Amino acid sequence: MSYFSFVGDFDDPEFHWDSPADATSGGNLPARVVPQPPWTSLGIGVDWVRKMIDEGRYEGRVLDWGAWGLKMTGGEIRALLTDPEDVETLSVLDPAKAYVLVVAENA
Repeated sequence: MSYFSFVGDFDDPEFHWDSPADATSGGNLPARVVPQPPWTSLGIGVDWVRKMIDEGRYEGRVLDWGAWGLKMTGGEIRALLTDPEDVETLSVLDPAKAYVLVVAENA
C-alpha cells in the first residue's frame, strides 16, 4: 500500500473534523493547501501519524476510509518538516492557524 500526505484546510466547509459521517461527498478530506499539484507528497507516513494519535501528541483521528489526520498549527507543521524544500513549501502556512496534516492511501 502506498500513501500520500498533504496539509489541508481545517476550515474547508466540505470537511467534517468532528463528524466525518456528515461528509457530503462520500469522502472527507479537507481542501489541499500544500503541496499543490502536481500531486506530490510531504513524505509523512501512516505509521507515524497513527503513533502520534496513539501517544496523544496531537489531536488526530480517522478522517475517512484509508485516511488519517492530525490537527496541527502551521507553526507545528513547519517545526516538524525542516527539509529545505519543505521549508519553502510550508512558508505559506500561518503559524497560528489550525490545519490538518493528512495521510491517505493512494487509489
